[in-house]
Amino acid sequence: MKKLVFVLLTSFLFLGCNNNEKSSVKSACSVDNPIEDLVWLKKLSTALGEDEEFSKYNYIVQSDSNNETLFIVANCCPTCNSGNVVFNCKGEEIGYIDDPEFPSDLLANGILIWKSKDNECDK
Repeated sequence: MKKLVFVLLTSFLFLGCNNNEKSSVKSACSVDNPIEDLVWLKKLSTALGEDEEFSKYNYIVQSDSNNETLFIVANCCPTCNSGNVVFNCKGEEIGYIDDPEFPSDLLANGILIWKSKDNECDK
């Protein structure tokens, strides 16, 4: 009986662990896992992860607005003067957070779909 309890507790611990690189997965853009299945998004996340500065401060959030899925490349860089870029499902850059069309709540209410293991952002 003790062995069974140990096995069950161990299983729950392993199942409960979360890889920081992909905190959530939500199907969108006609794919089950956008960060893996959308070629342009996978290339972008790989490029961000390979650059030491980008990997520390950038992350990708998935959000929705007007029945459209959006992907936001956001950052928490303390010394950068850059915006949070908004992309559509095709990988087209369509604006920035805090543009009139893309309010900041899209970022705040979105789900984190990628960040590197060494990322320093709170999101």
